[in-house]
Amino acid sequence: MANYDVVDADCHILEPPDIWKNWLPSRFQDKAPKLVKDPEGGDAWLTAVGGDPDPIGLVATPGMAYDKFRWFGVTYEEARKGCYNGEARLADMDIDGVDAEIIFPPQRTMSHFLGDDDDDFVLAGIEAYNNFLFEEFCAPDPKRLIGLAQIPSLGIDNAVDSLRKAKARGAKGVLISNWPAGNAGISRDDDPFWAAAVDEGIPVSVHINMQWPLAGWITATKRTRRPAGRQSRSRTRYWMITLSSP
Repeated sequence: MANYDVVDADCHILEPPDIWKNWLPSRFQDKAPKLVKDPEGGDAWLTAVGGDPDPIGLVATPGMAYDKFRWFGVTYEEARKGCYNGEARLADMDIDGVDAEIIFPPQRTMSHFLGDDDDDFVLAGIEAYNNFLFEEFCAPDPKRLIGLAQIPSLGIDNAVDSLRKAKARGAKGVLISNWPAGNAGISRDDDPFWAAAVDEGIPVSVHINMQWPLAGWITATKRTRRPAGRQSRSRTRYWMITLSSP
């Protein structure tokens, strides 16, 4: 086991601009999230979440001076490379004295797939992200970049299968965005998933909240300007500061 002194237990990835082109099967490219411009010329992701495109501004703040934090007008060229590149992230972790990071899936983009009514598309999108995470982003040093695999929203059998596949590929944990059996709340129908997690010795996380129902659960919201939030004490920390509990 690696020796860790400092572990950042809540880190995130800004999806690289070519993630879906590189990792999502070609037959689904037309339905992939689209990189577009926000009202001030910054980069933003247009997804099935609804409303205006989602700017990258406040998920691209690592390394920025506090007075440069803003929701709109930030491009990938301005964002620190460590936001979306594993080798660069390791260099930033060295600057900050961080030994390892626990990396959660970006729920705004996962929502684009989890809420779709095409099961094949849901699975392809989640697998695309997980493949990127483990084969690209975390690959430079999986002992320091500890990614959590996203579990699809396709019912109990798929959830159990996805958990076991995640463990087999080296994942140290998984994240669920809905109850494994697809019910509105936790139930005995979820028990096979918890049993599989115990059997595999793999932690299960929930981040932000739980969503329901499986298909069509995304509520359209109109994006508005938001305050910049607090300044991080570190130089490059990769906390997600744009999301909060309901």
